[in-house]
Amino acid sequence: RHFRELARFLVVFFVYSAGLMSIIAFVGVYAERTVGFSPDELIVLFLVVQISSAAGAIGFGFIQDRLGASRTIQATLVLWIVVCALVYSSSSKSLFWGIALFAGLGIGSLQSASRGLVGLFSPVEKSGEFFAFWGLAGKGAYAFGPAVFGLLSSTLHSQRAAILSTGLFFVLGLVGMAFVDEKRGQAAAAAWSASHAD
Repeated sequence: RHFRELARFLVVFFVYSAGLMSIIAFVGVYAERTVGFSPDELIVLFLVVQISSAAGAIGFGFIQDRLGASRTIQATLVLWIVVCALVYSSSSKSLFWGIALFAGLGIGSLQSASRGLVGLFSPVEKSGEFFAFWGLAGKGAYAFGPAVFGLLSSTLHSQRAAILSTGLFFVLGLVGMAFVDEKRGQAAAAAWSASHAD
């Protein structure tokens, strides 16, 4: 009960991570079957995504230092909503390369900013426990998000339709982040540490 902002954030994290994990799980399948990528192009695509993901984690780290983890997450979720809309509306291979570059930035930044916010909401003495909850939420999202994507894709016979469900996860995550107060979460962590200091 003391760490309500953390509890709220873990729920929101589960929701938008379901979208993120869907992208990670199905980007190769989508690129091959819907956009028409060859196996060699898929290898290059994964390299591009990995490199841009690392760049996103570093670049958005500086943004996080200035704006805070919560606002950085919100900015990245907006990026993901745009990515999903572009993927849904386009079948151009050249445009998909650009979309993949931005998607990679979103993967690295969203994961690093989320980890950072959990750290801010966690007293040092309870960080192992709280990061375990964060990891559990992420693993649950990895099971839930791709299952929804796969179910919709097979039921509607369209990966483009399924990508809209992924975008919805990010929209819900963006709305949910409006109810997570970063300063209050940090204050709760500091108050707990102070009350349990030797």
